[in-house]
Parts: sequence; C-alpha cells; structure tokens
Amino acid sequence: MSMLFYTQTGPFHKPATFLASLLQSRKALTFPPADPWLGADTTPGNSQQIEKWRNLGRLLQSFRPPYKTTHIVFLATLTFLGWAILELNTSWLQSHLFHAISAQLTSEVKPGPSPLTVFPSSGPLDERRGYTRLPAILSKLPKKGFVIQAQAHPSTELTTISNLGIPPIYRVKAQGGLHIVDSHGQDLFLHIDPKRVFPNFEAIPPLLVQTLLFIENRELLDPCCPYANPAVEWDRLGQAFLTQGIRLVKNDQNVPGGSTLATQLEKFRHSPGGQTSSLLEKAKQVTAASLRIYHDDIRTQEAQKHLVLDYMNSFPLGAYPGAGEIHGFGDGLSAWFHMDLNRFDQILADAEAASLEKMALAAATYKKGVSLLLALRRPSYYLTHIDALNEKTNTYLRLLTHAGIISPALRDLALIYPLVFAPASSTNSSITSFQDQKAPNFIRANLQNLLGLPSLYALDHLDATVETTLDRDLQFRATTLLQQLADPTFVTDSQLSQPHLLAQGNPADIIYSLTLYERTPHGNLLRVQTDTLNQPLDMNQGSKMDLGSTAKLRTLVTYLEAIERLHHAYAGQSPQKLVELNQQSLDPLSRWALTYLQTSSDQSLSGILKAALDRQYSASPSERFWTGGGLHTFANFNKADNGKLFTVREAFHHSVNLVFIRLMRDLVQYHTLAIPGSTAMVLKDPLNPIRRQYLQKFAQQEGRIFLYRFYDKYKGLSPEEAWQLVLSQTRLTPLRLAVLLRSIEPEKDVRAFTTSLRQTFPTIKLSPEQADRLFTQTDPRMLSLADRGYVARIHPLELWTVAFLRQHPDSGKSELANASEQELLEVYAWLFKTHRKAAQDSRIRLILEQEAFMEIHKAWKRVGYPFATLVPSLATAIGSSADRPAALTELMGILVNEGRKIPTVTIRQLHFAEGTPFETLVAPQEPDQEQILNPLVAQILRQELIEVVEHGTAIGAKGALSPIEGMTISIGGKTGTGDHRQKVYERGYRLIESRPIARTATFVFLIDNRFFGTITAQVSGPHSGDFSFTSSLPVRIFRLFAPHLHAYVMPHALEAEVSQPFQPRS
Repeated sequence: MSMLFYTQTGPFHKPATFLASLLQSRKALTFPPADPWLGADTTPGNSQQIEKWRNLGRLLQSFRPPYKTTHIVFLATLTFLGWAILELNTSWLQSHLFHAISAQLTSEVKPGPSPLTVFPSSGPLDERRGYTRLPAILSKLPKKGFVIQAQAHPSTELTTISNLGIPPIYRVKAQGGLHIVDSHGQDLFLHIDPKRVFPNFEAIPPLLVQTLLFIENRELLDPCCPYANPAVEWDRLGQAFLTQGIRLVKNDQNVPGGSTLATQLEKFRHSPGGQTSSLLEKAKQVTAASLRIYHDDIRTQEAQKHLVLDYMNSFPLGAYPGAGEIHGFGDGLSAWFHMDLNRFDQILADAEAASLEKMALAAATYKKGVSLLLALRRPSYYLTHIDALNEKTNTYLRLLTHAGIISPALRDLALIYPLVFAPASSTNSSITSFQDQKAPNFIRANLQNLLGLPSLYALDHLDATVETTLDRDLQFRATTLLQQLADPTFVTDSQLSQPHLLAQGNPADIIYSLTLYERTPHGNLLRVQTDTLNQPLDMNQGSKMDLGSTAKLRTLVTYLEAIERLHHAYAGQSPQKLVELNQQSLDPLSRWALTYLQTSSDQSLSGILKAALDRQYSASPSERFWTGGGLHTFANFNKADNGKLFTVREAFHHSVNLVFIRLMRDLVQYHTLAIPGSTAMVLKDPLNPIRRQYLQKFAQQEGRIFLYRFYDKYKGLSPEEAWQLVLSQTRLTPLRLAVLLRSIEPEKDVRAFTTSLRQTFPTIKLSPEQADRLFTQTDPRMLSLADRGYVARIHPLELWTVAFLRQHPDSGKSELANASEQELLEVYAWLFKTHRKAAQDSRIRLILEQEAFMEIHKAWKRVGYPFATLVPSLATAIGSSADRPAALTELMGILVNEGRKIPTVTIRQLHFAEGTPFETLVAPQEPDQEQILNPLVAQILRQELIEVVEHGTAIGAKGALSPIEGMTISIGGKTGTGDHRQKVYERGYRLIESRPIARTATFVFLIDNRFFGTITAQVSGPHSGDFSFTSSLPVRIFRLFAPHLHAYVMPHALEAEVSQPFQPRS
C-alpha cells in the first residue's frame, strides 16, 4: 500500500509520504495527564475553554494509530478528489502520460521493406490519399518489375497501437495528391487536394477563428490552461457517451454529438465512413486525438493552433458538380461562392471599417464564411437548400452578436444580404489543352494500369510523387515546334511550302507526333512524348495507322532472319548434300541460300547476310499478283523505278515498292514450302488426305463470313419481320415459296403448310393433292441445303440463319458458329469433289498464305508489332497491315541495342505517402535484356538505316546534327508515306473512284547508338485528299528539331543522370 502512493517527486510527494509514515507506525500515541488548574472548574468561562481543548485533543488523537478503515477510505477519497479536480482544471497528469506514450510512436525510413508496417483499412482521408490501397499496390509492383527500395519502419509501440485499431500518430499533411516530375525534378503534373489552404494559423482571419470556436469548440485556445487536452471536454464527452447510449436503445433517434474539433478531425480523416458508429469508435477518436496533440510537447497551445488550422483546411463539404469532393474552407469558398481565399482574408481584415461600403462588403463576405462553417453539420442538405442555410446563418449571426464576437452593425448588414451560390457552369473557366498535357497524361495512364487503380480520379488523389525519365524542357520545345507547324507564317518561314511538304492543304488540319528515347544501361528511357491531337488519345500509343514504307523495315528484318535460319540449317553441309537439298527445294529463298553455300568461299553468317542484301528483284509494276484471295497490281512511288532491277539494299534505301512485294512473296513461299514435310505439299498430290482438312478450314472460314453477315441482318427482327424480309429478296413462285416455308418452318405439318402457302400467295390455286406433292418434294430431308438455296434463289446459309434465329432468338454469334459446322460442310460440298482440283488448289493456296502470314506475324510480334494479326496480303510489305509509332520506335530500340529487347522505362521512382508511417519508395529493378535478334543482323540493319539518310529517301536529315568535339554523329532512319483510299473498280479492273480516307508520313530515326524515336504527320477524313505531303515532311521536322537536340547528344550529356543505380530520395 505504501508503494502505491509513494513518489519521489511531484505534487503528490508530501501527502504520499505522510500516508506512508502513518501506515508504518502501529503504536497509539498517549498524552501525559494534565495537572488541574487551581479553581479551573470554578473560574467563569474556563469550562468552555477546557472543553474546546479536549475536543482538539480528541481530534488529534484520532490521527494516531491504530486507524479505522473508514479513516483510510476517507483520506484516500479526499486525495483522489483533489487529484481529479487538479487534473480536470490543468490536464497536468494526462499531458505527461500521453506525451510519454506518443513520443515513442515514431517511424524511420530505412532501406528495404518493413515487416511491421500496419496500413489503415478505412477512413475517408486514408482512402482518398490511397493509404488503404498501398498493401494491394505494393504486392503487385514486384510482378511488374519494381522493388521496394526503402520504407518507413515503425517503432514497436506504433505497431502495437495500430494493431489495436488506433490510427497511426503523425503530422497529417494539409494537402496531398499526385505529383509527377521529370528527370530533373521539374513539375510535369501536380494535383493537390485541397487546392486552397491557409498556410499557417496566423493567416486565418481572427474573426473567422472566433466564429469557428463559438460554433464548434468554445473552450479551445484558452490561455489559462497550457496543458489542456482539447480532445476532451468532460461535459461534451459525457453528453456524447449518454447520447450514444440512447442511440443503442432507440436506433431511430437523432441524437446530437459531443465531439471537439480534435475528435471531429479524427472522425473525418480516419473513422470508417467518417462516422462515429459506436462507443468504441468514440474512444479510439479521443485516444488518437490526445496522442496526436501531445506528440511534440506537454503544452498544447501550439497544438491547438494547428488543430484550428487543420480543421479549417480539411473539413468535408460533400461533392460539387464537376469538381468532385470538396474539403476545407478555401475550396468550399471557391466552389460555392467563386471567391478567392486571399480576397476573403483582405475583405475580412476591414470587417469593422469606418466606410459603410467596405463594411457592407465585409458583412456579405463574412456571412458566406459563417454559412460554410454551419453547412458542415449537414452538407448534403444545406449546400443544396440555400434558403435553409440562409436561415441557419442568420440565426447564428444574432447569437454571435449577443456573444460580442461581431458588432450589431455588421450583423444588420449581413442580414440584409441573402446567400447566393455561384452558378456551377463557371467553376472551370480555364480550358486545358490536351496537347500540352500529352506527356503527363501518358504517364498517368501508365500509372493507373501499373497500380491497378479504378480511375484517374483515384490516381490523382493518391499521395505520391512520381519521378519520370521525361525531360520537361525538351518536351516543351518539341510540343512548341509541332504546334507552330499549324501556323502558315511559320510554315513559310521554315521553307515548308514546297512540293511533297506543305504546299497544299490547310496545315492546321495535320496532326503531328514525336517520341524520343535514350538508350542507357538502365533501360530505354523515354525523354519526349508529344502530339498535337487536342484529345485525350495518345497518337503514339493508342492509334492504328498506315505508316507506309516503314513496313519495309519489318519485312527486311524478317528476310534477314530467314536467311540466318537457312544458314544455320545448311552451313557446314557437304557439297553433295547441298546439291541434293537444292534439287528438293521449292521456294526461291532456300534455293538461293543453298546455291550461295555451294558457290561462295565466304561461308560466314556475315557473308551470306550481306549477299542476301545484294539479291536483285525487278521493280516492274506490270505483273498481277495473286494474294489475299484475288489478283492485285501495285505501283512504285517513283515511276522512274519501273522496269529497273534493284538489289534489296538499294530498294530499301530508295523505298521501291515492287521489290518488296516480290520479296514478301518469297517470304510467303519460304514459310509454306521450305520446311520438309510442309502441308503445302498437298498441292502436288490430289489424293493427299490433308487437302480435305484445308478445304474444311476454308469452308468454315468463308462460311462464317456469310453467317455473321446474315446474323447482323436478321438479329433483333421478329419472326414475321424476318419472313417478310426473306420474301422481298426473291421473285415468288409456288415452288420457291414452298422451299422457303419448309426450310424456315420445318415443324409445320401439311395442313399448316398449305394454309401458310395460300396466305402468303393468295393468287395461287392448288388442289390438296398438289399441295401434298409440294410438301413432299420440298422436304428438307430430301433436298440438301445448297439445293434449297438454289431453288429459292436465296443464299443457303441465309435460309439456315433465319431458321436458326427463329428457334434461338437470344443466341449470339458464337452459338451460331458452333451450330453451323455441319451446314457449312454441306453448303461447300461441291468443293470436296475430286474433279474440282483447280478450284480446290486456289482455296488451299488462300489458306496456306494465311498460315504463312501467321508465321510472319510471329516474327513481327517478337520485335514489337502491336496488333493481333497481319492482313494476309503481299501489300503488308508496304504498310497495308498498319502499325503504331510507339511500336515502330520499339523496333528501332532493339536495333540500337544490338538486337536486345530492353524494357522501356518511363518511371524512375515512386514515392508513396511521404512523411507518414506508410512512406514507401519503389523503383524499377535492373532490366532483363532479351536477345531478340542476332547482333550481326541488328548491326547490318542499323548500317542500312544510316545509308537511308546518307543516300536514300531520308537524305534531308543528313548533317542535321553537326559534329561535336571532333566526333561525327551518325543519323539513320526509315521513311514511310501512307495514302489510305477506298477504291472502286469496274469489270476489267478499271478504277472508277478513289475516296481519300487518311494520309500519313513517318520518319523513324536513330542517333548514334544512343537516341532513337519517331516523327509522324497524319491527316484524316475526306480532306486528306487535299494534301500531297510525303515522308519528306517528318524528315524536315527532324531537321528543325535537331538544334534542340544538340546539347543532349553531347557525349555524357545525360549519362551522369542514369549511370548510378536508383537511390531513394529523402
């Protein structure tokens, strides 16, 4: 018992020591007998004095041992009450207690992940800033090539209280949101929420502070109590517990709360749903608020000021149309009254000014501020019912005057002015140009996918700083240049008003795009990504365009890979074996490779690859090519090339179309014929059982084209509407009508059949015997589907589709296809007859060509081709299968990197929740390098790209970058022009109409072995026919952009930035 009360120091030292001494002495005190006075009892007044002293003696005697239990309880009660009164008035004990605990609730950022971090699971602020999502985000990032470099390691005590459900104790930032910076730390994108805040307590107008305290927390900022705990006001806390108890008994009772500003902040930020759902939740709020207040000091005057500041900057006001959730006084003032926070402060500074005009303005402004503080109680109601809010505000204006906070004059003026919300349409007066935001929007789209967030809204509110590889200055210069190309004056001054450039058409109609990457040991770093499309779509990443002859680069890659495989297969074989293989070979590439190995002294891979580039092809356009299921002709861009012979190398430099059409034909034959045992051998043997498999594949492929066409035609029609549509497509006769009825409604008996026949064809005159005969003759079991279609003059698959949809109206195309397998074979039964070999061979060739393009697609896909299929046509060699600028740039990156595919890096570091116990720094792992192409193939291709600039179609870029420090800068590239038109031919292949769809021009380039990128110009729509620009335009744009690149291509200009491993930023 003595140890319980005993303390060495403090205000309770003396009473505790006294109690301990009493408990240790058990001997009763005795007083010596007093000598009686002479005449004591007889002296007047002495008896009263003697009795007084006796009573005092008895009282003192009661303080001597032994003690009664009631004495001890009484004394302990007095002591406890004294402590309680002292604590209620000073909070001295809890200030020391909470500070001692809170001082241990710390975290420190250390390398590597922390096993002790406890992330919040709920709370409006925690959800809005993404803290609750962090566990899911951080679990996904390692699978996407990212690693946690550093993380906040919490103290054991902080982990313990977090596990108890108490929010972590830290200084909550007034503002948060996504911050994207470039490689030099310059801002690219910044979303802060709330946007308008008071920077410090002193910035809040004193009148506004007094008003807030009057409405919400009148005991706050009282200078008499330096240790006071603003989280606890005992009268309000008692009221809160009482009302919560009432709520438990009467669930439907609307009871007032007893929260202080401190506990309200905890509720708004960290309680589930921003509500106090139970007594336990209220206890958590009070505990967390107390720990947060005493975290830095036992005295709370400064903490109380921070409390007011945080409250003013963060209280929730619901959602506003077009702006989302609104938090804080400043954003609320801007949203509902369109008033700037600084202007509000200036006006309120003159609230009691002598000028009536200024006082009137101050009164109206002050009323707006008061209304926002009151709207917090029911924001969804008051901020949509302005009359109710106006009445509530007027009531409080009178109360504020009665309390002496505002003058009667200010009150009267404020009562005159009714509240008026600003119109919602004027909140977003500035229109953001999508052109200027291309790079940030590209990063944001990537981030949303990387982090698995549901929307850009959620991403923008995420408390994170993202360091990218972009260069803002270079990005700005590139964007400015592309935008200037829409100005006719700039076009003229830049000498672009020339043939094949911008001599025709409105330059403002052209959309330009530019990307630039830098090759580094840490990956291909994106430096510039921009376009002039004033829409959210990113042309570089999200488009599908005919990039013309840039497809020749992909074709050349595939060609050299085929030669490499042939060298690997046949090099080292004996001369006799080579002769034997040559006699067996059917495709031109295999025969050439075998002949080369037979005759050449240079058997190396380098030798055969260089020789393959010297193979010659005709550029004649007179030949008609069977491809894509029909006969086609092609033309060269330069008619002077017609009839000449070109090596593959020369054709690549000068972009000769017919050479690459013939080269692609050789590649198709290589993929169908070169492999021993190839299914293409079925063309030689009419009895080969594999022929039937190919014919079945053709029947299913072509048949489904018709099926889907008929499905779209009849889907959604009622049975009667479908029947009338069928009837309208043929000239009716009794036999045809009978076939249609029996095919579409086979379940009808002869009586129903006859009735339908006469209803549909009223003029028909049939005896019952004739009707029976028609019914029997058109029995679907007796006539094949093909015969029924022939008789009815309706495509047989159309008949079958109408009947199928009549029975299965809710079926989709997949069910239609699955149910039609037998019917497809039945309709194409003619194709399987042995005397149809020529027809069969043409169909088989079509399927074989498609399979060859599947193999070519695999090769293109490995080097970055973005789409799921290629158009199975030789025209793919000159761009008919389309491409994407970003994908073309990826191919150039593989060539620059010696045939290795290195990941593209756009994000250097992700810094989540800075300054919180959840702070985490994430960065990309060192990239894995995948060898996609043989390095020798990549080197040869890179040299040919340089030759295109030195002597070919991109000669306009030659010398665009002058030598630096005596070193020549190599520039290489490939050009492409796409003229997409819809052409209409009549019989005899005579062109009768050519409607322009789109026109594009592209230059994919490299600078030494370090930089690479793509420049594209595109115009879409019928007016694209007004333009005649070619790939010379992006080449000239590259030349205009080159001076901006000069400083960046300096040796080691950017190397220092990427030469060190990624480091956490403090």
